[in-house]
Amino acid sequence: MLAPIPSLPGFRLNSYLGSAPSGHVYRAWDELHGRDVVVKLLDPRRCSPSGLARLAAIAGRAATSPGVPATRFYDVVADPIQPFVVMDLLLGESLQAMLLRTGPMPWERARALGHTIAGALAAAHRAGLVHGALKPTNIFVHGDTVHLTDFGVRSLPEPLDPDALLADAGRMAPEQLRGESADERSDLFGLGLLLFELVTGRLPFEGAPREVFKRQLSCRPPAPSHFVPTLPHVADSMILELLEKNPARRPDSAIGARNMLSVDERGLDHERAIDGAGRSAALHDPPMARRPAEPPPAPLSCPNHNPVVATMALVAVLAAGLAMSCP
Repeated sequence: MLAPIPSLPGFRLNSYLGSAPSGHVYRAWDELHGRDVVVKLLDPRRCSPSGLARLAAIAGRAATSPGVPATRFYDVVADPIQPFVVMDLLLGESLQAMLLRTGPMPWERARALGHTIAGALAAAHRAGLVHGALKPTNIFVHGDTVHLTDFGVRSLPEPLDPDALLADAGRMAPEQLRGESADERSDLFGLGLLLFELVTGRLPFEGAPREVFKRQLSCRPPAPSHFVPTLPHVADSMILELLEKNPARRPDSAIGARNMLSVDERGLDHERAIDGAGRSAALHDPPMARRPAEPPPAPLSCPNHNPVVATMALVAVLAAGLAMSCP
């Protein structure tokens, strides 16, 4: 049974849209400005004034950077009892809703979506922004376009409860689990996880949180075709390249990932066809050779704000306390 919809001064919360580790999301009416919005009620245990300020800076920058298909961002309210975020109500549906409605999708549909998402990430990276928390709930699809939401959500400190720290381990890059800052190639790992989930309906590692944490750090993921034998070999190859444990072995940039995903299972390169059709330059830049990824500006990078010492201590405890072998 769903809990009653809470009240929030200045907003009328109309319907529950979903939840994430950082909070619960509602469709709402902004009474002051007279508009439909999305309100995310944040878990106050996972927030701090500095984390909320950083979230506001990153999300606001994403929403105003030319060419970045990010959600329009209205406000972060740092109320000590109930902090919340106010965002634009997007058209279309999230990838999570799409998966629930249709189930795992054919590789060609997933590849085309991945190609567009990689283009969106390339635009964000050019603006010095790293998402750091890609998942089906924060990518919205409307026609041929995508919008990214939740820029900066990893800026909110997590509590030092191990179970809470591990709750999202299956959706994080290994370097994030080690307490390192997310960079462009962490987003490419997130893209690989998205594609894996789109074609199989699941993540590479599922089960007990501590086991997922350790496998995400150390084990090579299974091929998607292990779960869906009809997937073409190229799907395995592209997804597993994005999911390399070592960031240096992933594509060098989102442009490189997009170029890789432009080739379908028949070997046809759709990049030129798309460019010839005059699609948006923000999502479909001319093909470029792979180049070393430049780090985003330090003030707007999106680090994992768990204290590094605590995170490394957790890694050590898990390594000592749970026997594991990689298949």
